[in-house]
Amino acid sequence: MAFKLPSHLHRSRSGVLHFRLTIPPDLRGHFNRKEIYRSLRTASVRDAVTC
Repeated sequence: MAFKLPSHLHRSRSGVLHFRLTIPPDLRGHFNRKEIYRSLRTASVRDAVTC
């Protein structure tokens, strides 16, 4: 049974899950980017949610 991933998790073409968070416009000057995007180094949704 398939289910929808949480909005902050995205799956790459290779199947690895990534965390993605958009930085609010008023804080972007502190981060020098629009979003935070990091690999969770797992393809398991169960493992990714507990990270």
